[in-house]
Amino acid sequence: PWPAAKWLPLLPIALIGNAIPYSLVGYGQLQVPSGVSAVLVGTMPIWTVLLTHFFSSGARAGERLNAIKLLGALSGLLGIVLLVGPTALDGLSSALLAELALLTAALCWAIGTIYTSMVRSVSPDQSATMTALLSALFMAPLAAAWELPLQDDIPWTAVAALAALGLVATAFGTLLMFRIIVRHGPTMVSLVMYLNPALALIWGALFFGETLQARHFVAFAFILAALYLIDRGRRIALARAAPAE
Repeated sequence: PWPAAKWLPLLPIALIGNAIPYSLVGYGQLQVPSGVSAVLVGTMPIWTVLLTHFFSSGARAGERLNAIKLLGALSGLLGIVLLVGPTALDGLSSALLAELALLTAALCWAIGTIYTSMVRSVSPDQSATMTALLSALFMAPLAAAWELPLQDDIPWTAVAALAALGLVATAFGTLLMFRIIVRHGPTMVSLVMYLNPALALIWGALFFGETLQARHFVAFAFILAALYLIDRGRRIALARAAPAE
């Protein structure tokens, strides 16, 4: 987008929605068990449901908090706990600073998603592109300071994996996410945090011979209930805000 002044509203998204939370997750997961990490990061939809209530006037009335939406957010978090299993909270408080970093990352993603839904100076595709580029510019000096020199013998499989993650999981996924945020609001997008671990288990069962247990199906039910309840709560909030005829 041009002129460059249009980039200014995207700077907070690049920092709060990308550079800071991904750095915090990278730090936190080095010290916190993966199960605890999944649960702490999985609080992002709860933060989103709570915070969007304060930015829910007019056309954004569907983001208002109600008991059904809150119940849905908690149902999704319970689903993640069940997916992780008996070890979900093992090691909790063993590395308090790292755990706070993961919680802060979830909060940053919630704030970034809400703010993204309010940016109208550029199109969703432009916003997604510029946010990714600005995040890379912020992170490049830090990576150069702490992680150079690069390995001389990086295998081609690692390069191919990086390209796939960059093009499909990040670039294409970010374009979709920004479009959905603009059209359907931050709460609906935040539900990805519930779907990610569930889909990961399904792919593992389909392609790597991993076994799905009974608790996994119960967890899927809680996550599906979360999707339904939050969408239902959103529709109720919209109906209550509609002017009487």
